[in-house]
Amino acid sequence: MRAQKSKVDAILTLVLTLSDEEIAEFINKLFPHLPERKRQDLVDVLISAKRLEEPKLSMEEVFGS
Repeated sequence: MRAQKSKVDAILTLVLTLSDEEIAEFINKLFPHLPERKRQDLVDVLISAKRLEEPKLSMEEVFGS
């Protein structure tokens, strides 16, 4: 579980250095199996996090609890 958290932290650190368009491209390549709406929700959450804004949806709402 600890290794998985480290991987998630590394991915989030990388994503937060990308432009909005690069975040969308990265998520679309990383999660092609997700429906378009879910991918867009995830992109929106990450862009909000990058801008230190309150996201419209939580990660739990994007992926379900």
